[in-house]
Amino acid sequence: MNNITGLKNSFLKRYDLWIIFAVTFAVFAFLKIHQFYSFTSINAEVIDWYETTVWNFLQGKFFIANHNIPLFSEHFSPFIIFLVPFYALFRSPYVFIVIHALACALPVIPLYLLAEKYFTYRFAPVAFCLAYFFSRIVNLGLMFDFHIEIFYPLLFLSALLYIEKVRWNLVYVFLILALMIKEDASIAVIAIGIYIFFSKEKQKGIIISLIGLTWLLLTTQVIIPYYRAGIYGWGYGFLSYWSEYGNTQKDIFLNMFNPVKHIQVLFTGAKMQSTFNFFSVYLFLPFFAPLAFLLLVLPQWFLLYSSGNTMMFNVVNYYGYLSLPFLFYTCILGFKNIEKKVHKKYFIISILILLVIVNAANSRYYKLFFQDSMKKKARYEVVEKIIENIPPQSSITAQANLVGHIPPGENRVFFPQNINESELILLDLEGAKWPLSDSDYKQCVDTLLNNINFRVIENNSSFLYIENLQVKK
Repeated sequence: MNNITGLKNSFLKRYDLWIIFAVTFAVFAFLKIHQFYSFTSINAEVIDWYETTVWNFLQGKFFIANHNIPLFSEHFSPFIIFLVPFYALFRSPYVFIVIHALACALPVIPLYLLAEKYFTYRFAPVAFCLAYFFSRIVNLGLMFDFHIEIFYPLLFLSALLYIEKVRWNLVYVFLILALMIKEDASIAVIAIGIYIFFSKEKQKGIIISLIGLTWLLLTTQVIIPYYRAGIYGWGYGFLSYWSEYGNTQKDIFLNMFNPVKHIQVLFTGAKMQSTFNFFSVYLFLPFFAPLAFLLLVLPQWFLLYSSGNTMMFNVVNYYGYLSLPFLFYTCILGFKNIEKKVHKKYFIISILILLVIVNAANSRYYKLFFQDSMKKKARYEVVEKIIENIPPQSSITAQANLVGHIPPGENRVFFPQNINESELILLDLEGAKWPLSDSDYKQCVDTLLNNINFRVIENNSSFLYIENLQVKK
């Protein structure tokens, strides 16, 4: 009875946390559901990728994505297995949408508890949670359809929380779960191990770093190359992201010890501007926790900014999610160090208020709620009717923003995959043309319209629905 009473009192004591979580989840879920419902997902093929993988699980085909490509040929993401039971109960792409929103909202709980551990006044954890809610990195990751990296903040903030609570069994659980998300998590795990070695327990730090290093080598040098070998050839598929360091894995590795190369790659005008933006929204608070900043934040910064991929060093889409938990953790530590030296209450509170205001001003909520239309365009009623009448299990290639709305099947792929092998082709002439350029897209459409082997079922100013007469039904 005492335990139940204690839990009840603890729950009521943190009413502000539960209000923040409820509001955060409600807003995130609304935005995600509306985005998908209104066909404004630019890359619904990402949902298609994950939904097909989970759908294949239920068909007895494990870790197989669309186009019958092994999931592990792209990234080592066994974490997806935890989504299978939810999809088995509710076979809908909205399962991924709601889980995405929930995973994005849940980090406010460990973030609040971390801040609560360091500050006795209630406003501090509330302020950090509000800064998270408004964070542009959070906004960008939330609205980029579905990516499994959305779980990084929850898992790493939880691991950091239990490091502070010295509950090592739970630390290992959350770190292993994080490693199951994607191979780049191993960089963060190695960094956490080194941080623990210098700040907490040396033995635990060595163990955790070795786990991360082993995972990094195993996934990038053995597992992923093995699954890629039969499709693309042996190797890790994303080395080209770091091609500014060299064209081969050996060259890239050797140039990691070349300070001149680092200066050439890291200190460009674009990257320095992006770096300023990266830290300024946190008021440079992580800088005031030097050890944690050096060992936890800088490795994640380097992973982003050593890349030549503009999406990575501009920290758009989901690319900032691995760094996010460490930025907020070091914000807490940095702010605590300032508080220890500056004993002026109003100054301290002003910093927290400014942190919230800066992140609110930098967020995308104004654009999402006011600049973008919150209504589904009438033209999408046409494509909804087309999708409703697609024969079950037909092979179809559909444009990236449409494919996730089509029921999953073995032969559902995104355009321009399988043009000649698919029975049906569905295109949004006004939608995003990715992965084709506008000119290549137009050329492809013109070729289809002028080919007698393709029959136009429906063609209006918005959508093109074509039957491939060469494919036997």
